Amino acid sequence: METNEISLPMPFFFDRRTTPSLQEVVDSLQGFDAIAKRFPKILSALLGAPIKSVTVDVNKIEIGSLYDDLIVKFGFGGQEQTDLFMKEMHEKFMSHKAVPFFLFFALLIAGGIIAYNVVSPDNASSSAVINSNNTTIINMISADVGKDADAVREIIERAIPRSDSIKLAKDSYKVFSAFGDSDSLRFKNFEAYRLPKDVVDTFPSSLDFDSVQELKDFENVDVQIRAADLDSVDRGWAAKVPAVSDRRVKVKVANGVDVSKVQIGANVKADVTVVYKTKNDELVPGYCVIRKIY
Repeated sequence: METNEISLPMPFFFDRRTTPSLQEVVDSLQGFDAIAKRFPKILSALLGAPIKSVTVDVNKIEIGSLYDDLIVKFGFGGQEQTDLFMKEMHEKFMSHKAVPFFLFFALLIAGGIIAYNVVSPDNASSSAVINSNNTTIINMISADVGKDADAVREIIERAIPRSDSIKLAKDSYKVFSAFGDSDSLRFKNFEAYRLPKDVVDTFPSSLDFDSVQELKDFENVDVQIRAADLDSVDRGWAAKVPAVSDRRVKVKVANGVDVSKVQIGANVKADVTVVYKTKNDELVPGYCVIRKIY
């Protein structure tokens, strides 16, 4: 049966000097596929083309470094679409065919930033490398589609709800795991951008993702500080957050938060993100991240 789809070769590779493990190959393919599944909503908003689905087919895999020859197929609805409609969509899509490549990198970095700022905020610092690369990618998308950079950033952020953010971080790290000793991740015949290893090296290298399942934001809630190390935001913090649980939870403090007014035993108003983990098949608060103190 004929389908209304447009195929775009997206062969990517790591210029590794050592042979990747089977698990690294599998992880990189799974990560790419999962990230690509987020394309339709974002590309539809960026290009004005009603993309309904994305599928990723493997054309060829070469091991030496790591080369994955992938074909990404963009679906545009059912059989009711006319030949004229598909011709218009093909022309619109192919005139902006660089955008899916940029978008992949944007989502890959977004997943890393989630891990950087939420899952492991105690490792976070203001990173010029991450910010520079992220801004470069957003500006490239902006120039291609003719939208303001802030509008592009908002479209991408809206497509990553809190319920999906941990999953995106896990998917990004699957791709990162295949970097090995390579200098970059890039697409064949696409030289506009490549993801350098120094970006990946900036993200936390060892994370306990397995039990992390969900994030929830709480704004301007009571936080009862039970323990704090005012000389370090990396360790020694705990609090009760009645809006979250009646039990004390471990606390992490995001980079840039002013803790000068914090006193042990005091109650503060704060914005927090709670990281929920699985325990005995139930979601329980693992720890909370203080994002702002009022």
